[in-house]
Amino acid sequence: MKLDLQRTIVAVSSAIAPARRAIVRLSGQETGAILARLLIPASSQQAAVKQALLASNRALSGVVDCDLGLAGRTLESRVYYWPNARSFTGEPCAELHLLGSLPLVELLTEQIASLGALPASRGEFTLRSFLAGKIDLTQAEAVLGVIEAESDDQLSVALGQLGGNLSTPIRQLRNQLLEVIAHLEAGLDFVEEDIEFISVDELQNQLREINTQLHRIAQQLQSRGSRSRTPQLLLVGLPNAGKSSLFNALVGSERAIVSAQAGTTRDAISQRIEFEELTVELIDTAGMEELQEATPRALAQSVLQDRLSTADLILFCIDLSENFSESWLVGEWSKLRALGTPMVVVGTKLDAAENRNCEARLRTILGATHRPNGELEAPPA
Repeated sequence: MKLDLQRTIVAVSSAIAPARRAIVRLSGQETGAILARLLIPASSQQAAVKQALLASNRALSGVVDCDLGLAGRTLESRVYYWPNARSFTGEPCAELHLLGSLPLVELLTEQIASLGALPASRGEFTLRSFLAGKIDLTQAEAVLGVIEAESDDQLSVALGQLGGNLSTPIRQLRNQLLEVIAHLEAGLDFVEEDIEFISVDELQNQLREINTQLHRIAQQLQSRGSRSRTPQLLLVGLPNAGKSSLFNALVGSERAIVSAQAGTTRDAISQRIEFEELTVELIDTAGMEELQEATPRALAQSVLQDRLSTADLILFCIDLSENFSESWLVGEWSKLRALGTPMVVVGTKLDAAENRNCEARLRTILGATHRPNGELEAPPA
């Protein structure tokens, strides 16, 4: 993660799924300035709320319309604003709570990005909180544990760690060890005097107690770390390569937006799929592009890179209805293989392909082996 604490960041902080409510979070020194341009009061009452929010030096909340950037179209949202270092991230921070419609959430996020905010990297809000001293390292790690919890037991362990049941004993052990060291150093300073700051028996008892507590903490860490992790299957390919259609077909519902226009998917959309003895997380991502301008579509590439670093299996989707470049295909395939993650090459849109030999051409180029279900598996490196 390239860390730049000077930039103001934005991200969807609720699940990427249709719901009654969704949360978009902002953090950074420009949060107030962005809110001033984003909030478009629809009444005198909302105007008073906006003025109170932006003029206060303490946390406030209120309902104000947000500009969606569509010819004056606005959306009512509850705004929570922390203007100072008392926020979760230790800097000006805001949350916008709105209707959980994915298109509306995407429009609002893009509008905030157009006003100067940049998409947050994965875990960046928690990282800023840690760097600001709001949470310690074990609590920062516990945030991920809460997100990835798959059972009540796992959630209970993660919430306990987040609440300090791991960091508090560690701090207590540190204080005990410092006290023991202080007694030993004092004894060395007065070694020629008949003064005993701590007896040998007391020293041994304290060290045994500390050793017992360390073993207890180690067991707690081991039990926490043994929780199962759902394997992540990542759909990767060019824009409009059929990834979202494949995603919807595999999950059995219209979760991802499907359009003939390239670049429809801007963020990662995930869904768990349960087989007889295995549960996996299927993730649809933005198409692979090389874009330099700071637009939401270009910045979505950083999300894709983050997902590539954590995927357990890459599904490299190739549009068979297009006359793909052999050099591009081999180049991108080689880049993905270099990650060291298992990969399956999947031919898509075969029904729309004019040349039915394109599948054989794909296998020839990659030296792949045909699978009975129609997929193409790249040979091992």
